[in-house]
Amino acid sequence: MTETYLFRAKLEFEWAEGFKRSPQPLPVRFGPFKLDESPNYELYLEERGYEFGAKEGKQPKWEYPVSLLYVESEIIVKAGEYPEYAADQTFEQLEGMLRLFQEGHIYLRRHPHLWHLEEGVPKPEFFFVPQPIKPEPATLYERRPYRLDDETLGEFVDFFNSYWDVLRRESGRLRNALHRFSASCEARTLADRLTELVIALDALFGDGADSLAYKIALRCASLLYPPGEARERAFKTIKKVYGERSELLHGAKLDTKFPPEEICQLEGDVRRAIVKFFNEHKAGRPINKVEELDRLLFFEEKGLWPPEGKS
Repeated sequence: MTETYLFRAKLEFEWAEGFKRSPQPLPVRFGPFKLDESPNYELYLEERGYEFGAKEGKQPKWEYPVSLLYVESEIIVKAGEYPEYAADQTFEQLEGMLRLFQEGHIYLRRHPHLWHLEEGVPKPEFFFVPQPIKPEPATLYERRPYRLDDETLGEFVDFFNSYWDVLRRESGRLRNALHRFSASCEARTLADRLTELVIALDALFGDGADSLAYKIALRCASLLYPPGEARERAFKTIKKVYGERSELLHGAKLDTKFPPEEICQLEGDVRRAIVKFFNEHKAGRPINKVEELDRLLFFEEKGLWPPEGKS
């Protein structure tokens, strides 16, 4: 027996180019989600100092987030499961896809109100001990803006439709890597951000207890770059970053020596690596073991980077 619940979440992001009310046209539907403008957007803007002309004394519609945009989804759970927990997992996966699509500060947070759908009719639901809502990111470093306009929203929907089914089916290293990658976007310090990104690399390229920096760096650099100087630079950088992670985890240091720009570059490499894994899954060549990855990178005649002049 299953039950269906309706949940909403506010979508927050750092605007890339001044203020634009919202992408058009809305609403936009993709997968199990609907993205729309919140009825409370005027209050949201005035809370942030914009003189938008909201009526004095206007009260928010509490069933919607006080935000510019919100996401809505119907969540199906089995009897005995926690609907809020299932909703958080679903929204976190969408959040990860938004962060994987492009760089920039963006996050989703579940709205506390929920509805039980009975024959398609929403009825307010209340739990005496509700599932806590995840705190909002509070990083100690600057995050870049996130571009979300008409053009990029359409591109994201295409991106989402390409990989969502793969993500929902995948339960191993790829999903773990995306989870760690997304967590890095909310890490409090640069050192924590670096640590999460290296764990994501470990999920993709590691092979358990025998995961050495050399092997992970070699596999990652070979996946992302053709033979040459760019691959060698990436290999050396990832080795250094992996060593830095080890020092941080073992208490040898508290802060990282890598500046924000280099960590952003690392984030970009991890993003590209995850997308490449997604593409292999989509093409019917899932990489579930490092032996499969090594065969693709080093041993197959028609691997990722065939010799120059050959197709």
